[in-house]
Amino acid sequence: MADLRQALLKNISDTSNVIRYNSDVYHENFGFQWNKFNKLQLDSFNGSNESEKRFFEQNLLQPSNLKGKLVLEVGAGCGRFTEILLKYGAMVVAVDYSSAIDANYNNHSEHVSQGNLICIQADVFDMPVKASCFDIVICYGVIQHTGRNKACLEKLTSFLNPSGLLLVDIYSNSLKHYNPWVYLIRPFFSRVKNYQSQMHFVEKFVDFVFPAQLKILSFLHSKQGILKYL
Repeated sequence: MADLRQALLKNISDTSNVIRYNSDVYHENFGFQWNKFNKLQLDSFNGSNESEKRFFEQNLLQPSNLKGKLVLEVGAGCGRFTEILLKYGAMVVAVDYSSAIDANYNNHSEHVSQGNLICIQADVFDMPVKASCFDIVICYGVIQHTGRNKACLEKLTSFLNPSGLLLVDIYSNSLKHYNPWVYLIRPFFSRVKNYQSQMHFVEKFVDFVFPAQLKILSFLHSKQGILKYL
């Protein structure tokens, strides 16, 4: 672990299991959610291969492309993709802005002990990571939330070695992925300030709405023409 930290980090004096470069004040609710549902997205927990399938279909890599690679994963959350990277032999620096990184550590602590994983809580624009070191930089579900898309891309690119690969995504604008419920409940949801109360509200709402929505969408997707895109 010491060798990996020395090679990739600007400051190796912090020997904590989770290195912290920012507090969780502004995104405490995200950290709460990820730690409450800390294993839900992990293939090893839910018995599916959805995360692995999405990962390789999205970036067109093969499992063999990961073995021995140095990977910086920004926006790692509880580690649904961290698990895939480690499974196929990558050495990973996992970064998240919130305390979701604690869930990642708890899910993969054995890899931290073995020296294959470093967990960091930090802002994408202020990560304690050396430039030009990584074979692959992955940033899924983050860029569009920074408000500084171009600057974020430039920052991420700076961590790649000359032959490195940058993997990012943005939200789809297809009607197929549009969910009107989000905009219907947002005015009410935003009035609930306590994140634990927000979670209680969401759980009750999902229990009520989700089964009905699945039935409606299944019906629409079975039809031909424009309806199949809804």
